Amino acid sequence: MVVVAVAHSRHTSPNGLTRVLDDAGYEVVATPVRRSLMELLAGVAPDVVVVDGTVDDFDVMRLCRDLRRSVAARIVVV
Repeated sequence: MVVVAVAHSRHTSPNGLTRVLDDAGYEVVATPVRRSLMELLAGVAPDVVVVDGTVDDFDVMRLCRDLRRSVAARIVVV
């Protein structure tokens, strides 16, 4: 099964996106962006990481660089 990790702002809810992905048959793990995100994703080994790029409580470009170094997953910014 394909695992999709949804990294979102602590100020937003990913419920709509996770519901759509779950209904499509994906295993979904949603987590707010925080320092422990990389450890969590390493333990989950996602195939795709969907990043909420519409918020300003974290640096999206830095997060993508850190993700690229930490996980082999494809990164999608929405």
